[in-house]
Amino acid sequence: MPSAGESVSFTDQTAISTWAAKDVDAAVSLELIKGRSADKFEPKGMTTRAEAAQVIYSLLKL
Repeated sequence: MPSAGESVSFTDQTAISTWAAKDVDAAVSLELIKGRSADKFEPKGMTTRAEAAQVIYSLLKL
């Protein structure tokens, strides 16, 4: 897991929109999101209810 300010590396990182890249890095650094697998983010994929619930739960723990 990257520390604050450290860039995230996903194999599909080029598919992450330029405007969202810093926010994705921040969310991963805060452990709000982890990606679909160890090396994939799937930025164009559909978010499941379980994934959304996990993000909300992680936000509440901050």
